[in-house]
Amino acid sequence: MKHLATPAANGNPQPILAVRDLRTTFHTPRGRLPAVDGVSFDLFPGEVLGLVGESGSGKSVTLRSIVRLIRPPGQVEGSVRWQDRDLMALNVDELRD
Repeated sequence: MKHLATPAANGNPQPILAVRDLRTTFHTPRGRLPAVDGVSFDLFPGEVLGLVGESGSGKSVTLRSIVRLIRPPGQVEGSVRWQDRDLMALNVDELRD
């Protein structure tokens, strides 16, 4: 795959999206329901990434977790960095910018 990324100072391209150990859990009356368990990937400029899986495998929950659309009783953990900004640390107003 061809990378169109701008190299960092050390000459290596930097990902525009870096997801590390993403975990999403829903707390229900029946107990804990893990929906996403330890997803990690990098997306570089010029790349296309597809999430493939069976119905109910967590594709939509993964994407909703990345853009912080999971609401209680859901809980999202892990690291999501967009252009080197920590999306998990931003408040709602900062996410809109």
